Amino acid sequence: SEGKTVFLSTHSMEIAEELCDRISIISHGEIVASGSVSELKQQQQHCSDNLEDLFLQLTGAFELQEVIAALRNNQNQSV
Repeated sequence: SEGKTVFLSTHSMEIAEELCDRISIISHGEIVASGSVSELKQQQQHCSDNLEDLFLQLTGAFELQEVIAALRNNQNQSV
């Protein structure tokens, strides 16, 4: 409201969504999307109301989640 900017770096999309008016998503040192939460969802034609899913989609981290889940599953089966 005073024309000031505060930069917040977080991997918690819940915190970002709660505290920030505008969000930039960075992947490999490049801004891949920027805007309000509703603008980001509209730009990306994202079906989910979940900012976390949008972040994972834009950064390519969905693939990592699948790998992590497979590793965890494999670890649980060997115990």
